[in-house]
Amino acid sequence: MVAAIPADKAAPKAAAAPKPGVASRALVRRSATRSLARGISVLPLLTPTFGFNLVSSNRPGSDIIPGFKGDIFDRTAGAPYKKQIRQYAVSSYTTQVVVARMTPKYVALPLDANDVKLAVEFAAQKNLKVVTRSGGHQYCGLSSGGSDTLLLDMKLINKVLFSPGNGTPIQVTVGPGVALKDLSKKLLAKSVVIPHGECPLVRLGGHVQTGGIGHQLRSLGATLDWVSSFKMVSRDPQSPNNGHYAEHVFTRPQANGNTLQDDVFRAVLGGGPSSWGVLTEITFDLVSDKQFPDSAGYSRTYPYEKSGFSAAMEQLRRWVERQSNGRLPQEIDLFLSVVSSDLVHFRPTGVLLVETMSRETTGVNEIEKVVIAVESALSCINFGAAGLINKFSTIHGPADLSLISDKGVRTIGAFGLPASGREFDLPYKKSLHITKVPPTLLFCQQFVDLVDDAYNHPGLKVVVQIVVGGGEFSANGPKKTTHMQRRDALVQLVFDVFYEEDENDQFKRDAERFQVRMKSLLNEYSGGADLRMVWGTFEDKDSNGTQLDMTRQEVQDFYYDSPAEYTELKRIKNAIDPSDLFHTSFTVQ
Repeated sequence: MVAAIPADKAAPKAAAAPKPGVASRALVRRSATRSLARGISVLPLLTPTFGFNLVSSNRPGSDIIPGFKGDIFDRTAGAPYKKQIRQYAVSSYTTQVVVARMTPKYVALPLDANDVKLAVEFAAQKNLKVVTRSGGHQYCGLSSGGSDTLLLDMKLINKVLFSPGNGTPIQVTVGPGVALKDLSKKLLAKSVVIPHGECPLVRLGGHVQTGGIGHQLRSLGATLDWVSSFKMVSRDPQSPNNGHYAEHVFTRPQANGNTLQDDVFRAVLGGGPSSWGVLTEITFDLVSDKQFPDSAGYSRTYPYEKSGFSAAMEQLRRWVERQSNGRLPQEIDLFLSVVSSDLVHFRPTGVLLVETMSRETTGVNEIEKVVIAVESALSCINFGAAGLINKFSTIHGPADLSLISDKGVRTIGAFGLPASGREFDLPYKKSLHITKVPPTLLFCQQFVDLVDDAYNHPGLKVVVQIVVGGGEFSANGPKKTTHMQRRDALVQLVFDVFYEEDENDQFKRDAERFQVRMKSLLNEYSGGADLRMVWGTFEDKDSNGTQLDMTRQEVQDFYYDSPAEYTELKRIKNAIDPSDLFHTSFTVQ
């Protein structure tokens, strides 16, 4: 169904509600107003907030699945159902796509693994597909499903348990519904760390299955590299043809492990999110601050200036060139961001974030050079703002790994992100591209121009995130304990353009043009290759859902390292889920 939906075309005029009171250049921020303006009648008067905990009272829908303890919603529930299906992607798609891709038959909120088992068995009996959602950050709305789907929202399975109980813990077990901002604080309190991303309301179930890419990618790897074991409701990997579903334990295999249980462990971690079963628990090994007592970092937030961003890009280009030649120290990280201004949230100007770290003393000089180069190019520094910037810097020199990691998670509030956890409560056009070859100097110059033009364009907001690859992230690939793709990525680059809504959709078209311009830079960026990662899915203009259809070879080529790799994952899918119960257009087919 998704492949047939024109995701980038306007909804039919007959289906669109009028847009009273929306000035052509007025900023529409609150989702209730925006939904009415865009004609999304299925989602009226909603504010996109994913951090709430629903407290069961009369357990809506408890008669639908016998024995299910959590709440269950269908369309007859009205407003509560509409609140449950709200997710990150809704605002960026037409009503037609939202109805087809993001309005499941049932939304169930399990309280424990037995609830999950009952729901999965119910779906199998009723010939429904099962889709799992933890934080709702699938950028194309694929963590939801249409009228043939039972959506399992895992936010209420959110325990955090450290082991052992005394002293420095060596492992932590979490539920898939744990928000990153909460886990990060608990890790900091214990002086331990796992690498992870930056979005505060992303939840661990989806985060770990898509990689967990963040500020410590080179020095520690990705989130999934630290998984020791997990529990998942699926068929029995020892007897997959018995047709019964239960919670099974999967442990990290040895490099040469070749049982189906080993295969499933690898496939769940990076092979294709939601393709294999429903994660109910994840156990991570931990890194203690004591293991790297000489760690250090710099986290600098500067007023955005093109000159500063240009200097930062030049430093990144040099790092990538050295990484491609095997000369970049493994223990250092560089993460660059540009975020437009948002006066509603008290940012008087856009910001350039330069975040660097080193887990050991040997890399400190390397990360200092980046900061010095950027600051030498900024006029605000030259006018005496250096002391003020240093004062408000969260990381400035020696710091524990757990503190560096925690400060990489964005805050929510007046000086941070909106309550939704998004940079802006606006629709967007997204792209995420990787490269396996060093970007050229010309690309860096052209990309700086592109970002600056988008930054200064009326009606648009830009978000850029760039991380250097290699290090532990690449080194963990040959261990063959996960199916994480694109381990040889030198750069992962996000270019998102948010747009205000206006009467004639002019700002939307402007955002689309900037993404077309981004695609025109791929020759200088990646040698012309269009390579993507599953954690940042997006659709090109007028692709009409085809770029989410994993039966298509060109879509597999976007996200998987080779046809042989995808064929292996199909073999595992056929063994563990032969009835294709866990399915969207984007899962392993």
